[in-house]
Amino acid sequence: NRISGYAQTGRMLAIMGPSGAGKTTLLNMLALEPNAGRPSGDLVLDGARLTPAIYRQRCGYVTQQDVLWAFLSCREHIRTAIELYQPQMGAAEKAAMETQLLESMGLESCAEIKAGNALFKGLSGGQRRRLSVAVSLAKRPKLLMLDEPTSGLDSASASAVTAYLKTAALKLDAAIICTVHQPSRRVFESFDDVLILSSGRTAYFGPRSRLCEHLESLGKPCPANANPAEWALDVVNKDFVDASEVDGVLDAWALREPPPPPQMVAPAEEIPPAFASVCAQTLVLFRRHLKLTLREPLLYTGRMAILACTSVIFCLVYIQTRSLRQDQVLKI
Repeated sequence: NRISGYAQTGRMLAIMGPSGAGKTTLLNMLALEPNAGRPSGDLVLDGARLTPAIYRQRCGYVTQQDVLWAFLSCREHIRTAIELYQPQMGAAEKAAMETQLLESMGLESCAEIKAGNALFKGLSGGQRRRLSVAVSLAKRPKLLMLDEPTSGLDSASASAVTAYLKTAALKLDAAIICTVHQPSRRVFESFDDVLILSSGRTAYFGPRSRLCEHLESLGKPCPANANPAEWALDVVNKDFVDASEVDGVLDAWALREPPPPPQMVAPAEEIPPAFASVCAQTLVLFRRHLKLTLREPLLYTGRMAILACTSVIFCLVYIQTRSLRQDQVLKI
């Protein structure tokens, strides 16, 4: 509801708020998801209106639910992404990038382990989460959005992932937007800017370092040695705080002038990112599907068996249907 903000290159923006605050809905709107609601307003990337074509070229999105192939290993997931997104690289550069992503996401020890699914045990939930982030970073996007990238991770893994994301934002000159439910102090300090939501409204937007200053101006100073992220979420949570107090915090922010966006200077010559050709994509995807077929023979064997059984059943149902004499009908 009337949310304004911006994400700058080389910086990380955290979207925070209690459950039901609208974090995922807002992120889905930024990702141009069709079922995210009825958005109105302006959505701009580098001075140009964000369209689906620009989004496919320059943006990446890691959803809350990991979408991985059960019978492909970590290395194969990342290798496939690099082959599709970075066709201009040589074999040595692709191998180096693959190794770098595995190391930075802490996936070296499980590089050859398959992703797995509900029936086939493979990677743990935290490893699957880190693998999804690594696959998205293989695209080298200019805007990367992540829906709760630290969910399912222990505190050490969450800190390592956010630290690498911050490094990647600087190295790729990209803007990173994350929704975070309840970050630890170390994870919270990895972010540069914060957008706090409550009931679909903005409670605060600005630098992380000035969050406590803003809360103090509202008469809600952050207690000593407390995690500012946890305190801010406690202040705007209507489930455990009087709704009138939360509305007062939201109304106080609504009375402020919307933050002016930073000066955006588009490059003189926009070089579109390179993608694999149709033939190259077909070859990569065919090779991937061949691996899946060989490693999971029941995928097609089961379909063949079901098709055979279904055919037999229909043959029995329609047997003797062309006979004009129905001797099998009971006579009264």
